[in-house]
Amino acid sequence: MKKVWWRDIDDRDGVWQGLALESPSGQRPAGALQLLVGAQGRAQAICGDETLFWASVAVNGAEASVLCPRKDIRQRSLLSPIRSADVMRAEALQTSTARQAGWCRFFAERLLSSPQPLLNNGQWLLRPMPYVLPSAPRTAQPQPINAWRFIAPQSAGDYCPRWDLFGEDIPDLTVSDSVFLIDRWWDSTQLLPLSVVDPTSSRVKWWRKKAREGALPPVLLWFVSGLGAYVILDGHSRLQAAREEGIPPLFIVLSGLYHQRWKPDVAQQQRVVDALARQQRSNPALNQDAINQTLINTYDDRGALAGMTYSRVTSLDERWQRKVKAYLRRYSLTEHLAHFGITD
Repeated sequence: MKKVWWRDIDDRDGVWQGLALESPSGQRPAGALQLLVGAQGRAQAICGDETLFWASVAVNGAEASVLCPRKDIRQRSLLSPIRSADVMRAEALQTSTARQAGWCRFFAERLLSSPQPLLNNGQWLLRPMPYVLPSAPRTAQPQPINAWRFIAPQSAGDYCPRWDLFGEDIPDLTVSDSVFLIDRWWDSTQLLPLSVVDPTSSRVKWWRKKAREGALPPVLLWFVSGLGAYVILDGHSRLQAAREEGIPPLFIVLSGLYHQRWKPDVAQQQRVVDALARQQRSNPALNQDAINQTLINTYDDRGALAGMTYSRVTSLDERWQRKVKAYLRRYSLTEHLAHFGITD
């Protein structure tokens, strides 16, 4: 029996932030989802024997080129499909936080407990990234997709990574674009699709209905730090349905999990205490809540959770180059050869 653990992540104020997953080493073989990295900034993501994307990162890290050999949605499914019963169970939950937590548990089971688990041994984080309303002035009209923005909830003390995504970085999934050029100087994260969606399919029509009902399940993303990008692992049809309806979906972001800790600076802590004491003497009416919050921030020793991407170093040489070159030639994309360091 495979043992998989998960636990709820709360910040120091007791507010739910996400789900931590762990599968101890030795329990099972390596997961099917792997990011391979090699020399000259080359990378390749695979799921079992299937390539999800090839990528090339510039020497200075400022740019990344990604080639996604996209398939029809019916030919690629990394997780088993969501059923009506799954949607009904989520609808029965009373609050948005409860529904987000429920979907995180749902995906945790699918990722780790399937016959061929996707994830490696180690620690992982599932964290919601919901749509945020624009600041005033607001209108009753729906926002255009390019104006959408999604941000993971703020956690007290910045305990959890705060993912974000702009609508302008969400591609039309009905278009079979395969090459994505990422400018990493800008503070935005590209969304990379793995499949092409038929907008007239019965699946998309069903999810459009669920979107109108406010019952659309979330889209599962995988954070790839080296590219500054999210990869859609599950939910291509749901995302396209949301686009068609103009209704922002919920995203859940999967990442590796790293617990950052640091040694307390005792001298700095004492300086803060002394400074607060001086302020209180000069201003007895100083807000006590502000003082308490400053002291909490100063002595908080929980550290912070950081998102990361597990990868495996390997040789990505002539074979990697041959496959990328062959794909670009086959689909008349040779203008992108130089982006992958390949000469014609």
